[in-house]
Amino acid sequence: MKKILAITLGLLVGLSTFSYAAPKVVEAYLQNDFLIKVNGEFKYHPEGLKPLVYQNRTYLPASYIAQLLGANTTFDSATKTVSITSEELNNLDKTKLEEYENKIKELENEIKILKESNSSNSGYTKMPVRVTQDGYKLTLEGLSIRDDGNDGRLYFTLENEDADTGIKIDAMSTTIETNEQKYTASSQFQENIDLNLFKWIRRDEELKSYIPFSDLPDEDKDIKEMTVTIVMEINETYPKTEKLVFKVIND
Repeated sequence: MKKILAITLGLLVGLSTFSYAAPKVVEAYLQNDFLIKVNGEFKYHPEGLKPLVYQNRTYLPASYIAQLLGANTTFDSATKTVSITSEELNNLDKTKLEEYENKIKELENEIKILKESNSSNSGYTKMPVRVTQDGYKLTLEGLSIRDDGNDGRLYFTLENEDADTGIKIDAMSTTIETNEQKYTASSQFQENIDLNLFKWIRRDEELKSYIPFSDLPDEDKDIKEMTVTIVMEINETYPKTEKLVFKVIND
């Protein structure tokens, strides 16, 4: 450690008071092995700039400390005043901030529109619509009806993702409620039945099929908003049932 004589100036951090009195000669030391840490990150002082130790206090130039903290310094020689000013957001940061604020407003408007749309449809959702629970996924894909109403088909996809005990739709218990009428799945016409409906779906298997109806309105355009209730069977060995209710729009 090298012993030197130093003159304290207004540019040094650590002065507790400010005076216009004549400079005073003091005894201080340059400390070569001090490290500087800001917010947990080490900062190494530039070549030729070493901390100054005086009366067990450490001093560094105000401009250097301000720079480490993201601020600016100015010195008024006439009044011997050091001014430290925090930096404002630069123009690029302000532009990004404005972009984020605009995107947030756009998203808020979209959410508002979606809420109003759902409200106007009384909670009904367009198909396809999906529900996931108990290790399986059921998706209602759509409804088709032949002109005479004798061949109605509710298409679905059933995926067994993680149900080791097997799953199955109790297809003939399916109902459609619309226009204050309730219709139940029907096997009246054998040609309308997919025998895969009665199979247990094992883990990692998938079934794409349809549930038959024989007494729906003549045209599917007569059905707009409808409530579909499907009964699921869980566990082939010890079966239990659960009902899934879908409020959908036939579009």
